[in-house]
This record gives sequence, C-alpha cells and structure tokens, in this order.
Amino acid sequence: MVDADGVARVATAGVRGDGRGSVDDDTVFAAASLSKPVFASGVMSLVDAGALDLDRSLTDYVAEPYLADDERAPSITARMVLSHTTGFPNWREDGPLFLRWQPGTRWGYSGEGYAYLQQVVEQLAGVSLDLYLADAVLRPLGMNDSSFAWREEDEGRVAVGHDRDGNPQPRTCASQAKAAAGGLYTTGPDYLRFLVHSLAHEHRMFEPQARVDDELAWGLGWGIEESDGAPAIWQWGNNPGYKNFVIGRPADGQGVVVFTNSDRGALVYRDVVRRLLPGPHPSLETRRRPRWLLATAGRPVDLRPRLDEPAVRAVLEVLTRRGDEGEVDRIADRYRDGHARLLGLVVEKSWEAQRTATGTPIACIGLEPRDYRDEAEITSLAVLPEWRRQGFARALIFGACAHLGLRAVEAETDADAVDFFRATGFAVESLGESYPGVDRFRCRLELPPR
Repeated sequence: MVDADGVARVATAGVRGDGRGSVDDDTVFAAASLSKPVFASGVMSLVDAGALDLDRSLTDYVAEPYLADDERAPSITARMVLSHTTGFPNWREDGPLFLRWQPGTRWGYSGEGYAYLQQVVEQLAGVSLDLYLADAVLRPLGMNDSSFAWREEDEGRVAVGHDRDGNPQPRTCASQAKAAAGGLYTTGPDYLRFLVHSLAHEHRMFEPQARVDDELAWGLGWGIEESDGAPAIWQWGNNPGYKNFVIGRPADGQGVVVFTNSDRGALVYRDVVRRLLPGPHPSLETRRRPRWLLATAGRPVDLRPRLDEPAVRAVLEVLTRRGDEGEVDRIADRYRDGHARLLGLVVEKSWEAQRTATGTPIACIGLEPRDYRDEAEITSLAVLPEWRRQGFARALIFGACAHLGLRAVEAETDADAVDFFRATGFAVESLGESYPGVDRFRCRLELPPR
C-alpha cells in the first residue's frame, strides 16, 4: 500500500504452499491481468518514441493480419486494444477468432486484443516482449524481481496457486504469445513500485476512452472508477489459483495492490481494499453492474426438453419466413422425436440493457447425425436479431461439434449465407441452380482430431 504522504508499506500473511514456507516480500506471484497496465506502459513508451500511433490501424505494423476474414478488422487500433473496444471476445474458444461487433463502438474486455498488440510491439521493438518490457519498464523502475518470462531460478520462492478447497495446483506458465495480457511474474514490492510511479507520472493513461456504465470507464490499460468517492484507477487479475487486485487514487497518490494464491482470494482483496481505501468501489462489484457485458454459457445446452417454452419458440421463429405458428410447430416436431438434436446458447448472466432473463436461449443449431456417428448435417441455425454480429453462430457451430464429439459437419445453403460458412472455415461446393436464379451450395467443415 502507499499512503497520501507517499509512504509505501508491504504486509504479508499466509503461506506460499507446497511446503515452501511463509509468504514474504520476496515471494513471486503470477500477476495474471495485472500484467496489462505494465504492458500498456511499455506501449506508451513506443508512442513517446514516435514508433507507434495509438490511432493507426495495427495492420500497418504487421506483415500478417491477426484476423484476415473480416473487413472490420483493419479498423482496430492500439487505443482500442488498451481500452478494450476491439470487438474481440476475451479469448477465442475452440473455433476461429471473430469480432462480436464493429471495433470502437462499445466496450468488451479482451485479452485477445492484447495478444494482437503484443505482436505489433515485438515487431517494432525487434525483440521478444519480455526483453522489451524489461528494458522499457521493469529495470527503469527497479522491478528487478519481475519478468514477463518464467525464470527457473524463481521456482523456490513462487507462491503456489490453490483451488477453492485449498488444494495446491500445478504451476502453469502463461503462453508467451499471451504474455502481454497475463504473463507477468512479480512480487508485492515490485508491483507497488509500478503503482506509485503510475499514480505520479501516467495521468494521461487515466483519461476515459470507453464507457462501461455510469460509474465505470476504461482508460489506456486501466479501469477507471468514477463513483461519488475520489476517482480511482484499477485492474483485477484472475488466473486459476491466483486472484489479484490493484487500485489507486491519482488525486492523492494513495493505492493498494493485493496478490493472493487462492481461488478464494477475491474475498481477501475486497476486504483489504475497503478497509484501506474506504468509500464506494464499483470496481469490486463488476459482476453486479447493471450494464456489465452480457455473458453466455461457455457450451451449448440441449433445448429439446424446452421445445414448448415461449423463449425457445422465439428462437425457432427466426427460422420461419413470417413467424407462422404452424411452421414453428413443424420445426419443433422435427426435434421432438428421433435422433435430431437441437442445441442452443443461453444467457448465463444478464446485466445488459436488454434485461434478458438468465437461461434465455439467444441462438440455436439443429443437427441430424449421420449413420456414422461423428458427422452430422446442420438442419437449422438461427440467432435472435438483437444478438447478431457478435460471433454467436460461429461459437454455436464449434461448440456443438465439441459437445457431440463430431469430426465433421455439413450444411446446404443458398447464396445469402454461403459467405458466412466460407468465412467460418467451411469448404464450399456449388450445387448449381435448384431452380432458375437460385443457387445452392454444399458446405463442409472438418475439424482436427482432438
């Protein structure tokens, strides 16, 4: 912690785990997403040197595009990455990367964007990210116990992560391709040095770039609280076995950073922050925010037991031309009996403007298994209109394949939808005209063996 007089203090408690003794000032923690503000500071050094323009397309800096199949991707800039407005999901799942919305139009937390900007930084610096950030940020600030690459000599003093029941977890090193988003290993005193420096010298990074809701915004690499209390900058870190938090008030220089080596660590850092920095902290209540980003279940669910529910019928109605009830009944009956499957993505949490109830399906896919069980025909694919252009159809296709253990899926479609299947990775074959002026296509996706 650092107080308003600039006095820095470090307090330690608990154990490193796995018989490694007590936590002390030299204990190394996985910083998780507390890596992002440090990376952002390194990005701003490139901006100061004139090597990087925050508002220039990132495609101008790299030879290979990060996302080649979307015409919106070239509009992504470093400012959008640092303020989480790229339109990328946090991380791609089993399928290809996709944009959920037009870049720059809304906030959505994304580590994927940081991985993209990492490629740009490495291209401009001519060295790997860990070497660049060591020269640009860590060594100048005296963060000699910190690194963006795992150092074997630190093994004996690392805090072992623990699950919610207190069981030690095997240590896993962050992928070097994702180091900007979560690859920092550091100690409490080292990160406190970074926080003190940032509160004193990096106010330009605390200007709001994107609005989350009435009390939260995002700057360049930092979240911003704008509640009734003093404005504050913040970031949480969330890796398996580690839950961390940093918050500071630029107006008076007070700040707190908390590292824990437990999946229950959020209970600790919330209490610590509230005791040391009294006042409202909407950053500690992001999962209860009224307009926090909507989330869907990570895997599709079986909709067949819910075929008569109005919410499921509303999705099936998208498959009809005019919302005819009889046609909805016929579609539902197709999945009511037999081997056909109907899977859907449902809202898991709903704090967005739509006020959609938890469990509401927003997209569905119908599949007819082939005689050989690891292939299927896509018979239906629908996304509610208000949820389109966020990648849910792609996510549903790949999620359904994983859920059912499919090796390949096929679909027959017309010219209106063939570009979607092609962009999703399907091989496309023309079937000619089904009748004059109406072309049909056979699309096939083969998935790599698991």
